Amino acid sequence: MPKISGLKTCLSYLATLTTQFETCFKQAAGKVIHLEQYAHNQHQQRVQGRQSAMRLLG
Repeated sequence: MPKISGLKTCLSYLATLTTQFETCFKQAAGKVIHLEQYAHNQHQQRVQGRQSAMRLLG
């Protein structure tokens, strides 16, 4: 019987690690999306700034 109990403990530990990994992965993916959006917004602001400067310089 101790082997089954040890296996249950091991599987429980593995499930906990899997959950922690999934949480970490989702957080990292969310940060990547946030950084991509930030980079896109920065690019858009630079483009708009250049367009405004071109209009002013005519």
